[in-house]
Formats: sequence, structure tokens, C-alpha cells
Amino acid sequence: MIKGTFVILLLMLAVTAKGQMNFQDSSVQVISYWNLRDKYEYSVHLQKLKYTKEDTTANETMTYDVEVSVIDSTDNSYTVRWYYKNFKSDAQNPIVQKLAAVSEDIAVDIKLDELGAIAAVENWEEVRDYIVKSIDSMKNDLNLIPGLDKVLQQIAGMYSTKASIEASAIQDVQQFHNFHGGKYLLSEPATGIIKTPNLYNPEKLFDTEISVRLEEFSRNSFSNP
Repeated sequence: MIKGTFVILLLMLAVTAKGQMNFQDSSVQVISYWNLRDKYEYSVHLQKLKYTKEDTTANETMTYDVEVSVIDSTDNSYTVRWYYKNFKSDAQNPIVQKLAAVSEDIAVDIKLDELGAIAAVENWEEVRDYIVKSIDSMKNDLNLIPGLDKVLQQIAGMYSTKASIEASAIQDVQQFHNFHGGKYLLSEPATGIIKTPNLYNPEKLFDTEISVRLEEFSRNSFSNP
């Protein structure tokens, strides 16, 4: 069994999202309160565990930094740029280390609605072309490695269309904005179905059940409606 987990460590001094709270029914709606040219920095850790029965046979970690900046703002939308850099992997396989940097120095422009929920990837064609160029460069460097072409094709498939990029290639962005725009009741689970990546067929996504529960909140982090 292979299990992957995302953990976003917030390295900012300011809070990027707040919520409107109704004290009468203990409900919270998460809303972005951003301004044009706001900028925040994050460190992202991706851990991949592989285990058989009770034994862990592999434990690999990839880290990278991302700068999130508001490059446009209107009355009913934001455009936020996610700029990726400093990819590192502790994998022993040099191929995995090379593949970890396929998105080095890429900028992804995300359009959000007024609440902070994802609406679209605006520069998806630029992102696609950037990844194709990176993959072509890797093919030249690693063209003698058996099976590498298949792996590179899977990566290219994640970035081949607007839909595949939004569903498969921006999982960290999806996680960051997952709660934005939603209204949550204290201690009451909210469930639903989301689309998650299928590396074997990027055009055919998996349906995945999720459950979110608001367990506690601080009055200092919210504003009353």
C-alpha cells in the first residue's frame, strides 16, 4: 500500500483567511480577506510511505517553497500567483530527485472567487508548455533509463489540459483553498465527493469521498457578520 500525505507549514506572520462566525448557531464561513500585492511564503512537505503489513519499506519526503502573491483583485474575484522553487527530495534514487524538480521556478496563476474558492487556472497553457519543455530536457539527460518515458508521459498527462491541471497538478493549491467559501457548523461533519488524480489516465479522475469537521475556533480569528 502506498500512502501520500500533504502538510502545509505556514511560515507567514499574517493570517491569510478569516471567517464570519455566527455565535448563535456556532457556524463559520471561511473567506479570504486579501489585498492587491499581498504576498505570503510557505513551505510544503510531501511524504510518501510504502509499507507491507506492519513493515515500512520506504519513507520519502519532498519539500519545496512557494510564494503566494495577489496579482489582481476586483470586487468579486482575486488572481493569485503560486510561484514554486527550491524543490528537494531525500529519495535515494537520483531519477526521483531529478523528477522532483520538474516544476522548479514555475508560476501558476489561480483565479479565485470573492470568498477565496478556486474558479480556474488562468495561465494553464503557459504551465503546460513549461512542463513539456522541462520533460524534454529530462529526456535528453536521462534517455538511457528503462521505463522513464512512461513516467514522463504520466507527468505530462497531468499538465496536458486545463481540466487535468486543475484536477491533478495543483493538489497543494486545492488543499490550501479547500475550506474557502464553505460554511461549517461546530462539531458537525460536512461530507462530499471530490475529483482526485489518476496517474494512469489523467483524463479519468477518481471520485473520492471527503469529510470535514470544524472542531474548534478562536474568537480572535473571526469577525461577526
